[in-house]
Amino acid sequence: MKFSWMEFDTVKELDEYMMHKKLGEKSHPGICFAFKVHEYAKNDYELELFFNDGLVRDYRSIPEQGLNAAETYQMMPWVHEYARYAYFGFNYMQNLAANTILRDALNEEKAQITAITIPMKIKTIPVDPFAFLLMIMGAYFFMMMYIPMLFRTSYRIISEKEIKARELMRMMGMGDTPYWLSWFFYHTCVNTMLSFLVWLVFFGVFRESSPAIIFLFVWLYG
Repeated sequence: MKFSWMEFDTVKELDEYMMHKKLGEKSHPGICFAFKVHEYAKNDYELELFFNDGLVRDYRSIPEQGLNAAETYQMMPWVHEYARYAYFGFNYMQNLAANTILRDALNEEKAQITAITIPMKIKTIPVDPFAFLLMIMGAYFFMMMYIPMLFRTSYRIISEKEIKARELMRMMGMGDTPYWLSWFFYHTCVNTMLSFLVWLVFFGVFRESSPAIIFLFVWLYG
């Protein structure tokens, strides 16, 4: 296979060439990759490499470049992304461009740079089965803890309506605001006691979290 070099004055010209309807024909041969060199000072270069990452996912040579940090976050090491950079052509193209710059700067055809890709060392990732089960089942158990409190409050409000206690208290001069504030106070007291019991359990489980934040989270949920 034989490669030939093409020069473009600007990146815009490269984009226009790639969008040409005759791309791939003899008059407009295809482009494998392109690079742009920024020379800021002597021996101070920055290499900008243009590589196609818009192919089908299974056949892409490098990881997708358009995702932001939130979309690309993952807990495990990026094994597939490392393999794409290391073995699927990107490093070869980058080294070829770097050697071209070196030979042009030194005017020496045999000048050479050898590139080696080394994966970044990461800390040991602990496997925690409890955290995995908590992620799946925690929300359901957390919701079920507060069902008895909600059931008890609803039951007593309906029971008052059946015996017409609210109407009797209204006849004696009680308004709606004190009535509902009393229920809010009752619910708050029960919620505080239940939240305290739950907090005692959570305090022993989530040892790295702030006790005040844990209690506030549970209490506000209630």
